Amino acid sequence: MAWHPALDRAGLERIHVNGLHALRHFYASALLDAGESIKAIAEWLGTPTRRSHCGCTPT
Repeated sequence: MAWHPALDRAGLERIHVNGLHALRHFYASALLDAGESIKAIAEWLGTPTRRSHCGCTPT
């Protein structure tokens, strides 16, 4: 897996807050900031429902 060597090179610990799940949330946040719809992001990331993660109403 390429993630662990990247953490090591960056001098970051291999702990939960630096894991792939955190990267997934960062990516979703970046897409939201760029104006992408929650519906599209949920479909791309395989999230079953938008409400389960953000409490948002469907758009």
